[in-house]
Amino acid sequence: EHAAYLEIADCVVHDVTYGIGVADGTHDFVFNRVVAHHFDLYGFDASPSGGADCYNGTFNDCSAYSGRDREQNVDGFALGHGTQHDFVFNRCVTYDVFDGFDISARNTTLNRCLAYNCWNGGYKLWQDNVRLVNCIGINSNGSNVELDWDGQPGVTTLLNCTFYNGQTDNIWVENTADTLNMYNCILAGGDNIGLSFEQMGVANYHGDYNVFH
Repeated sequence: EHAAYLEIADCVVHDVTYGIGVADGTHDFVFNRVVAHHFDLYGFDASPSGGADCYNGTFNDCSAYSGRDREQNVDGFALGHGTQHDFVFNRCVTYDVFDGFDISARNTTLNRCLAYNCWNGGYKLWQDNVRLVNCIGINSNGSNVELDWDGQPGVTTLLNCTFYNGQTDNIWVENTADTLNMYNCILAGGDNIGLSFEQMGVANYHGDYNVFH
């Protein structure tokens, strides 16, 4: 809590209620090659927790997997609600959790990340200016990507991504006020819909060079 300019590297956290959490205004932190597994509530979390927003966090080559309690909304990586901002995930992996990446922080980029075998969603995206670049989502029981409505219009951009076998939808958009930009992506497999809009009258979808199979 209230921390700044810190690094955690080459550590493993396991068999715990919480993995690693930063809170109450923690900023300018880096996690390098950190693994969290067999946890009850989250692998990694950054949230206000009733205090100030966190910002400027970077996760490099981190992994979060094997939630222990299927009755909980167990997140692999979570950025809590509020006005948090400016996070980067590089080459992070999550699986066997409820939601893989639960992102409610604006100006967040995920590069070459992987979410698979999630009990609900691979990438749950709430905030403005969230970008997925060269990411993969596979075998989520709900949707591989969800654009959830937080009450404010936001923009999500998907570039060069592959989403395969979403059990309900590969991509689901809850509210037409959110904008989805999707280019050079592949949506394949799944039991229902490739790209699903919850409401009619969609005007904020912009896409090209995508494959739906």
